[in-house]
Amino acid sequence: MCSRSFTTYTGEDTRSTFEWWNHWPVGLIDSSGRCAVVPDRASHSSLSHILWPEYVKGEDSITKILMDGLTNRPAAELAVLAKSWLHPAAIEISGPGFESKGYDPTERAFVVVRNSGASPQLQLKLQASDNSLLFDPAVVVKNWNADAARVTVDGRALPAGTVRIGTIRHLDGTDLVVLMQQQTTKPMEITLTAPSSRTQSP
Repeated sequence: MCSRSFTTYTGEDTRSTFEWWNHWPVGLIDSSGRCAVVPDRASHSSLSHILWPEYVKGEDSITKILMDGLTNRPAAELAVLAKSWLHPAAIEISGPGFESKGYDPTERAFVVVRNSGASPQLQLKLQASDNSLLFDPAVVVKNWNADAARVTVDGRALPAGTVRIGTIRHLDGTDLVVLMQQQTTKPMEITLTAPSSRTQSP
């Protein structure tokens, strides 16, 4: 788990107990620190700086990973979700022409690359456990080059509404994205079959 620390905002002259800003792009000037003094436009507040380590540090760049947003899920459920990201399950694949890239924390997904001449069917096994649980896992298959896929989990089709399938189009191919509403601490076998294939799922 990455270590994080917080420092509070203090001493800024915003004439408010809670510091607040309406800088660009809400403000009219290109600024990252325009203090708000009246509630005449959209603004935001923050009580602290979040400090966390780099994910990748290059010669001219730094990449950090942070996800934030709104949800109605309880804190205990979010803790389980975070654990599935911080300690992802190991992945095993089978099917000629596929290559596993493991779990990509920047995508929050298990990534597989389909090479030319690959089989129309990909089988994955996510080795979930009490320490590496699965919570709504996502799979990205790069160069899938089809607009859909037939999905089975442990040999069964998922109920309607519990799997979402999308595509990301590039100039040189189409990636498949599969998000499954599944939570388990036991190994899960996933089969993805291209729509043009007549191969029967288990």
